[in-house]
Amino acid sequence: MKNLHLLPPLAWAKRSGSSAKPSLTGLVLILSGAALMFAMGMGMGMGMGMGTARVLQSDKGPTAQLATAAVEPSDSQLLALLRDTNWNEPVPAEPMEALAASLHRSDLIRAEVLKRYQQETQETAKSNLRLLLTISPNAEVAAVALTWAEHPSSVATRADGLRLLTAQPPNLKTYHLAKEAMEQETDPRLLAAATWALRFPQDVVDPAELQSLVPRLHALTQHSDPRVRSASIQRLAVFDRFKRHIEQDVLRLLTDPDPDVRIAAVGATSVAALSSDSIKQGLFDMLGNNKSDSELRSVVLLQMDRFGLSPQEYSIYRATHHELFGDSSDK
Repeated sequence: MKNLHLLPPLAWAKRSGSSAKPSLTGLVLILSGAALMFAMGMGMGMGMGMGTARVLQSDKGPTAQLATAAVEPSDSQLLALLRDTNWNEPVPAEPMEALAASLHRSDLIRAEVLKRYQQETQETAKSNLRLLLTISPNAEVAAVALTWAEHPSSVATRADGLRLLTAQPPNLKTYHLAKEAMEQETDPRLLAAATWALRFPQDVVDPAELQSLVPRLHALTQHSDPRVRSASIQRLAVFDRFKRHIEQDVLRLLTDPDPDVRIAAVGATSVAALSSDSIKQGLFDMLGNNKSDSELRSVVLLQMDRFGLSPQEYSIYRATHHELFGDSSDK
């Protein structure tokens, strides 16, 4: 699987190709949608950007890993950390914590992270850097993101800006910017980025207008580009409050040929609180049809707490839980 960012994305939980058992914490984060927005509001619940500052020490050089210290790391140490971290692999909490904390106090570090994010061409690294920039709302990052999103000619710059806006508090301007791009653009990068950024300020947007977005989102779940399908099924789960399309679209995308789209569809079942027998059967089918994909099966398994299970289903649940997590915990 190329990406588990969906959701944002959420690149800590990306697969690395190892045979290690999936991380339960990381897998919870994969369920982007509502989980991502909750995490952004709560600072990831893991001290991101908060707590004691850390400095860098290692046998590979002074910036390869972090050790607890009573002083804040210097900008030079943080720049070295930004440079030396392998952003194409799952990033440990320590460098994320140190760099995220610095974004609010150091103009230099913030500018360098934004520069690195904009110049990055590898999607895994870009997702990790985007996560770093959006761990908590940041007015300076939001201002840069808005400037990029309004760029008159560069598709890549506009897409980068729209994706960063996803984690910032929405306002009427950013809502209409994303809505217009989602309705008018044809480039898949912009379509996906605009769809992710489609978030509304609840006190100023007419609920009827929000429902008017549902047909477009429904159509985008059938787009040829998997990035657009992933984004649209997640946003449809939020906007389709009357369940006009979301259940049938989720059932279709649970068997999508692209694994990232399947992950997004699984996350959408939670965001939209889908709990029908058809959804439950679709998720159980995924457990049996994706034997080589332990991370996808683990994400599916985490959804099962929302369903009443028959004795036979519960037996499958326990056996799969033991296979993936090495225990037989009761549900």
